[in-house]
Amino acid sequence: MVPQPTYNYSSILSVLAFAIFSVSLAAPFSAQTNTATLTVESSTGNKASDDGPTRILFVFDASNSMNAFWSGERKMVLATRLLSKSLASLYGTADLELGLRAYGHGTKHIEGQQDCDDTELIVPIKKGTNLIIKQELGRLRAQGTTPIARSLEKSAGDFPSEPGRNIIILITDGIEACDEDPCAVSRMLQSKGIVVKPFIIGIGIDDNHKESLRCVGNFYDATNPEVFETVLDLVLEQALHNTTV
Repeated sequence: MVPQPTYNYSSILSVLAFAIFSVSLAAPFSAQTNTATLTVESSTGNKASDDGPTRILFVFDASNSMNAFWSGERKMVLATRLLSKSLASLYGTADLELGLRAYGHGTKHIEGQQDCDDTELIVPIKKGTNLIIKQELGRLRAQGTTPIARSLEKSAGDFPSEPGRNIIILITDGIEACDEDPCAVSRMLQSKGIVVKPFIIGIGIDDNHKESLRCVGNFYDATNPEVFETVLDLVLEQALHNTTV
């Protein structure tokens, strides 16, 4: 059982503000783009299923834009530190398997050029990989492009074939850069019963780009590091217990 996080007064205010913000965003959209509801796709195959362990694949943005400063610190540093903190809190959780895929870390960004194959399964999905993922996050260097669709497509082969609840948590500060459609890929993964509806945590996403991420899954807009930490805890709680906010 995952310990419930304890928040101070300012964190509680952040949660309340975020909840109100999420509801206001969700209203104009259909259920498919609801930012608060975790939708589990039924499956008759041996992939996404309520039987077996919960498997979480973190798809982590290590593109060049993650070098930008966010509240006085680089996004990459903040995101890796806070994700590592959450990983530590998950250690020893029963029936939980974790993995890490990253993109944008392998090829240095050159203006006008995109390495759309710069996506890699760094830590295969297994039980007890918390520390390994933390170590690998520390080795990542943000330098490349943002192939979200290709990363989601590749993630289909990252999950073991045995029954289990397969969940993707995408952490990104940008949108698709390779003229592909991550929303279509997400719908395909769900329709084939490979994963349940993904979670997307946007790190300081420009207002003009948020809409393009909402159709990928359950989108959460982290407007500052404090909200990012709160949202990450909230998403993990939903992923582990199949609950809604």
